[in-house]
Amino acid sequence: MKILRLYLLREHANPFFVGLVFFTFMFSLGNILKLAELFVKRAVGVPYLLKFFWYMSMGSLNFSIPLAIFAATIIIFARFSVDYEISAISSAGINLYSFLFPLLIIGFFLSSLTFYFNNVTSPNLQFSSRKMVTELEVESPANLIQEGTFIRDFKNIILFARKVKDKKIFDITIYKFDKGEELSTINAKTGKILSPQKGKIVLHLRDGFIQTYDSSHPQEYANLRFKSYDFILKKNPDGQKKRVLSKKTREYTLGELIREKRIWQKKGIKNKEISTEIQKRASFSFAPFIFILLGIPLGIVIKHSGKFLDFTILFLVIFLYYFFSTVGEILGRKFLLPALLWLPNIVFGGIGIFLLTKKIKK
Repeated sequence: MKILRLYLLREHANPFFVGLVFFTFMFSLGNILKLAELFVKRAVGVPYLLKFFWYMSMGSLNFSIPLAIFAATIIIFARFSVDYEISAISSAGINLYSFLFPLLIIGFFLSSLTFYFNNVTSPNLQFSSRKMVTELEVESPANLIQEGTFIRDFKNIILFARKVKDKKIFDITIYKFDKGEELSTINAKTGKILSPQKGKIVLHLRDGFIQTYDSSHPQEYANLRFKSYDFILKKNPDGQKKRVLSKKTREYTLGELIREKRIWQKKGIKNKEISTEIQKRASFSFAPFIFILLGIPLGIVIKHSGKFLDFTILFLVIFLYYFFSTVGEILGRKFLLPALLWLPNIVFGGIGIFLLTKKIKK
């Protein structure tokens, strides 16, 4: 049994590491245009470019690891099935669960590693790479509002915009406080950043509403809808001497997310962005283990299909997994149920367990 287990792990190692390099490279291709722009327009040196590319490449490992182990599992078990090695092991009276046990342990280990990358390594590297680029940029009004970031640079104001494109902003939420208590919340679908004048920034908001709270009656609030509304942000003169780059939600480590969540809870606000990000990272961390559970029976099933169909099924499953993840994220934000992000793990994990049990019983 020990020899068979070592054989299984050794056969798995080569396609896994090849897949890891391949998928990491594929995820890094999107940064080549950014590197070219930095080299041509900013005239930065090669060491800077290599450092930036390294940050972005290592930051993508939380996606590369699950995809690499899934590809390796399908390829190896398809070959095992074609060569009748699975049948030979069963005929010898060897328990297939015992044979597969080390691979499942590897799945747990890779899930733990992915959890660390999701919550520590990747957020830090994403922030470091964005900081490198930002330090080269000339500050403009659009840069004052950072996408996906809780901005606290304005007195008694916390501002969040899900998307920023040029001077246009989308899905904006503005919280106004006084002595730590929330006075009002402004939500708008779209907006535009007008040029700062005399120490002020004007946000031209459209299609939204304002909720105003009474501190003496926290449960009561007034709701006012608007088609167009100009909101003025007063810049802090002392804070403009040196721009402080704030972290986006996806750039928070797990510890920072939990700390941020507690801060919002003390204010009596359920922050769906923070809760969703925590659940999303935890859910994605189980992807390597789920893909191993699913990859074993799929590899056995497609044994005679040929490599083209192997890779078609591989990318189809990957697409469906992340499609369900996106749907779960959207529904989680809409209905304030971040637990819906576990939907792909439940669905694909259940399918994997069912198919694996069925194949082993045969």
